[in-house]
Amino acid sequence: MDIEQGKLLRKFLEGQCTDSEQQQVKALLDTPEGKSIMQELMEEQDLRAGLYALPGADERDLDRKVEDWKNQVHERIVADEKKGAHPVVRKLRFLRNAAVWAGILFAGGVAAWKVRETIFTEQATVYIKKENQRGIPVRYILPDSTSVYLAAGSTLRYPEDYPQSGRDVELQGAAFFDVKQDEAHPFIIHTGDVQTRVLGTSFRVSNFEGEPLEVAVATGKVGVSAQAGKAQHELAVLTPGLKMSYDRATAKAITGKVDIGGLDQWKSGEMVFDEQPLGLVAHELQRRFGITVVCKDPEAAAYRVSGTFAATEPVEKVLKMLSILGKFRYEARGDSTYHLYKTK
Repeated sequence: MDIEQGKLLRKFLEGQCTDSEQQQVKALLDTPEGKSIMQELMEEQDLRAGLYALPGADERDLDRKVEDWKNQVHERIVADEKKGAHPVVRKLRFLRNAAVWAGILFAGGVAAWKVRETIFTEQATVYIKKENQRGIPVRYILPDSTSVYLAAGSTLRYPEDYPQSGRDVELQGAAFFDVKQDEAHPFIIHTGDVQTRVLGTSFRVSNFEGEPLEVAVATGKVGVSAQAGKAQHELAVLTPGLKMSYDRATAKAITGKVDIGGLDQWKSGEMVFDEQPLGLVAHELQRRFGITVVCKDPEAAAYRVSGTFAATEPVEKVLKMLSILGKFRYEARGDSTYHLYKTK
């Protein structure tokens, strides 16, 4: 990497460029060398700018994503010039109501995927939204150093002034949280009418539409409560190795044991099914692989299946192994649709 060019691009990412330096950046990003340096800087930042990668794309896709990102940088510069304003950039958050798309180098090989960071205003509060559309859990680091491993098909959002305004986040989907200890400021996860409250611990929350809400604890102590009118009704207090499943339709909470090792495996991207109904497993496979899994038979959907699979396992192998263990059969229709049936 050219040292001076690297310093210039780094300065640009930090929002410290003068007007003349912006023009230099614009010219530099039109060159293959400039694009290469920018890729290196993005990788060097270890994804702290909110850009994350997932497997599933080739080098051509990577180049296209980087080119799209570069074009958005140019548009930002032109817009700032027209307004005569000096740009303010905070961790690549270019504009409110704007989505940032990028391709970057993924550890162990070249890959690219789209992950979106959106900033928007709701009732005078600015929120940051993180999404993982598919694939293995993606790690995000919140401003207080709390780590979040966001599952496929999941969304997390929190106020832009987090944690100064409090450590409240909203989750739709599933995520594993490794919460930074702060006894003066509890960490609260809002999942509709249910709240999960901790001070410093690690645990997983699953909150997908149409599925029971589940909280499973690896370390520390977690309190879970539901809104009952204007009051909060305690559902469970969980310690390591315990989980709670809450059915909103019946308002019933059931506690049980969970394998802590399995939680760590899930966080690292492995698929872990522990006596789960086949219908819920089908939903998980859809989110993970971006496919369609159909299980119309209620009896088959209720089958309990177990198994642990590496993050790199193809869906065909996962279904084959589960079908043997769970005593169901499956049928592939095309490249991305699978039908599940009970064994005759």
